[in-house]
Amino acid sequence: MPKQIVSILLISKLSCHKNIDIDDGFLSGLKLSYRFKDNENIITNNRWIRCRIDCDHIAQLIYFLYCFDNYSVYRNNVRKNLESITKYSSFDENYFDLLIKCRVNDLNLISSIIIDIDWCRRIQYFAILRMELEESLSWLSTLGGAYSSLGDRNLRFAHEAETISWKQMKLSLIYGDPNLIARCLIYLSHSWCQQGRRREAIKLIRHYLYPFLIRLSLIHNCDRIVRRMYQALCFRIRYIYK
Repeated sequence: MPKQIVSILLISKLSCHKNIDIDDGFLSGLKLSYRFKDNENIITNNRWIRCRIDCDHIAQLIYFLYCFDNYSVYRNNVRKNLESITKYSSFDENYFDLLIKCRVNDLNLISSIIIDIDWCRRIQYFAILRMELEESLSWLSTLGGAYSSLGDRNLRFAHEAETISWKQMKLSLIYGDPNLIARCLIYLSHSWCQQGRRREAIKLIRHYLYPFLIRLSLIHNCDRIVRRMYQALCFRIRYIYK
């Protein structure tokens, strides 16, 4: 009875061969860790298969590793091929040498694949900008919360909280997140209530904040936390001016 491979784990170690140009060929080493059932139907411990990858282009190797990692059907096909290869081989040794050749039909398609450096730089700029915006908003939220908690006792802290809310509003407009814009409007209304500017706060809620939240709810894009913050703002206004 041939021994059946139960599971396979692929560990890749990419290394270009010294005597092969990266454009002409690519040679890589990887390990296949396998578990198999012996003649008595007992699953043994992990064994290693030392493999070498031979391909015409690095994209072929990347495609092989991607398919092996993401598609179960592809992994099963690899397992079946390994079973057919190792059927008449001895499993007594811990290591088994194997050469895997990766080939594709359309080599012209792979050779035409190039890295778009200009586009990568554009994407990198927006990614860095988003990270910087998130960091700035986190710092401003921390400072704004501290000033807002002290604004009930000291009017100067309420003015500082309003200034921070306006800065958050500018960043949220750059960020383009509607829920973040709604949060900034709520923060601004809180600071105006602390300063005694009740009419301006109510006007902001009626004419801007409430219609804005209604539009977000219609498109199912309103965050649950933002709705709770809006309810807390309404309760706060009723409590202050009761």
